[in-house]
Parts: sequence; C-alpha cells; structure tokens
Amino acid sequence: MKKRYLLMMFGALFILTITVLVIFLMMPRYIEVPIATHTIRPWEKIESEDISYIRVEETKLADNVLKESEEILDRYVVAKTTIYPNSYFYEGMLEDEEGMKDGAYRYLAGDEVAYDLDVEMIKINKTAITDGMNIDLYLTLKIGQEIKSDILFENALVLAKYDEEGKEVRTSDQKVKTFTIRIKRKDVNYLNKALALGEISAIISSEAYSDLDASLVNESKVLEYLEDEDHIDITDPSITD
Repeated sequence: MKKRYLLMMFGALFILTITVLVIFLMMPRYIEVPIATHTIRPWEKIESEDISYIRVEETKLADNVLKESEEILDRYVVAKTTIYPNSYFYEGMLEDEEGMKDGAYRYLAGDEVAYDLDVEMIKINKTAITDGMNIDLYLTLKIGQEIKSDILFENALVLAKYDEEGKEVRTSDQKVKTFTIRIKRKDVNYLNKALALGEISAIISSEAYSDLDASLVNESKVLEYLEDEDHIDITDPSITD
C-alpha cells in the first residue's frame, strides 16, 4: 500500500514537473533591445548616448533587428538612411569605419560624378552642412551694371567633407577644405562655368534628407548666361567618376 502511494506521489510530481516545464517554455521570453534616442542622420557615428533599451518579446522582433549594442556602437549610418527616435536598428543601416572610407564614391550611379567644391571659392556654412545633406547652389553674376542671382542646382548630395590633407572630416577640430557633392555628369560644365564666372553660395535644401537626385534648374534666371558663354574648358582633377 505504501509502495503504491509513493508511486502515485512520484507520478503526480512528475506530471506537475512536466506541466510547470511546459508552461515555462510557453511563456514569452523578453530581452532588452537597443533603440535610437533621437534622430540620427546619414553618416553620423553612433555613440552610447544615441541608444537606449526597451524590453520586448523576442519572438515579436524581426530577424534583421540588431539586438546587441556591440553591433551598433562606433558604427556609421549609411547614406540615404535616417534612423528616427524609438526606432530599432536594422541590418544594412550601419557600416563600420573601414567600410565608410571612400564612401563618397560608393553612391554614384553611372551618370553621376563626385565634384569637389573648395570652401575658398564658394559661400558655405562649413559646420551646419554635413555629410548626407542635400544642398542648393545659387549663382550670382555681374552682367554689365546688373547683378543677377538665382538658384542653379538643387538637391546636390554632400557625399563627404575633406581637410587639406585629403582626409575625411569626422570631428569638429578638423578644418574643412573641400565639400564633395554628387551631380549629373552632363551638368559638370555648367558648374565649371558658374565657378569661373560668378559666385556660388550653398544653402541647405528644403528637402535636406530626401532621396531626390541633384538637378540643374532649367528655369533659373542665370542659366541663360552660362549657355550663352563660350565653352570654358576647366580641367578639375577632383571630379571623379
């Protein structure tokens, strides 16, 4: 009788153990996942203050969500990507420093070139304008006694900033020498002429972080003066395919 009772007790305990185990395995598993604390722009480096953590059910996360801070910190947001507050970080959004080198030339289509603008030849805010921004270029010309000024290019993407040694500017203590922008190959001569004949001013585009391509403004009031001029052959070694 006692043996039978013990067997029943062990059986009940076994069933209880299995039941508890099944319930435990069925319970959702929560993990802490990094999210962005604020808007992070293209080519910005991810620092510790840029991320915070939330607890989420692991099964609810997409497979391409980055779950470890080691996958995120000290990496850079790739071009044409903006990470918004409280958003997850996904695979393909970030690149390490080595991968970001020469990044200016990795985002050129077949009909585009990287064009270097020397800061001494144009009016530009060297601190407010950063990599990954779109800028508009305005041209001011003196025609006789008249001053003509109008937009010439819009949404030219700033690919990179370089110092006098040709190194990419990543910190505020580096002095900017050139801005590398992306424009259409067919429009290069217009920009060459504009720099030779007048004064270029660069301002941040209204669509600063859009995916719009750079375009020559055909309705520009100054364009006709560039088209009327004889071809100006300016060889610029910083124009790169």
